[in-house]
Amino acid sequence: MNLEDVPQCFDYMRKSILSQTLVTVGFVQPIAQNETREVNLFLTETADIGKALLQKSTELYEKAVQTMMVHLKNQADYDLFCSMKQYLSYSIVGLLGDVFKASDLLTDQEWKLCILESQSYDELSKNLLKITELLEDYRQQYSKRHSLEVVQQIKLLVQEHLSDVNLSSTFVADKIELSLGYTRNLFKSHEGIALNDYIGSKRIEKACLLLSSSKQSINTIRESLGFGNTSYFCTYFKKLKGMSPSEYRRKERG
Repeated sequence: MNLEDVPQCFDYMRKSILSQTLVTVGFVQPIAQNETREVNLFLTETADIGKALLQKSTELYEKAVQTMMVHLKNQADYDLFCSMKQYLSYSIVGLLGDVFKASDLLTDQEWKLCILESQSYDELSKNLLKITELLEDYRQQYSKRHSLEVVQQIKLLVQEHLSDVNLSSTFVADKIELSLGYTRNLFKSHEGIALNDYIGSKRIEKACLLLSSSKQSINTIRESLGFGNTSYFCTYFKKLKGMSPSEYRRKERG
């Protein structure tokens, strides 16, 4: 079994390391179940660390590490200290594979060495808490990447539904299953324009193309772009282009 393939064999590693080492040093007691030897989880805090890592939560991780180190310091057994260094170095690296790929702070090998070379509880705690930098770095990168993906999704939805009379920021928010406020704020912060204004500008942009390249009537073009009535369409068009649709058509056709 490849020890670095922890996401797939995390449970196996947990049982194996705890059974072979922690039970031996008397830190936990084995539990008989279905004729197999199982062990209690090594402190609630180790489970909390795993949960915090999976959630990429810097706050939860830091709290769990500090609590676990307090409990570990109360154990004078050097074998226990050494076994936990191994356990943590492999399991955390495995759980945070995506974080290491997203960060330039530490490679997975450097991280393992950082933990394994710890010579004291204080040093182990300090090295464990370095992961908070990775988590924060990952959180920021993920947030930025996720935001860009959502903005692109919004733009595609707008393009696909230009002819839908119901197209609006509310319509878009419902489609991408995000709150209206978050959707509006996210789009404006990235594009510098309100989402409803963006929708309107894209409709007028398409109207300009149809006015200059087709013989469709202004009313037909208006209907095809989701405007409820011709009067509003002409008013909105003039607001953005400085002239009416008919004036724009004459200008473009010379």
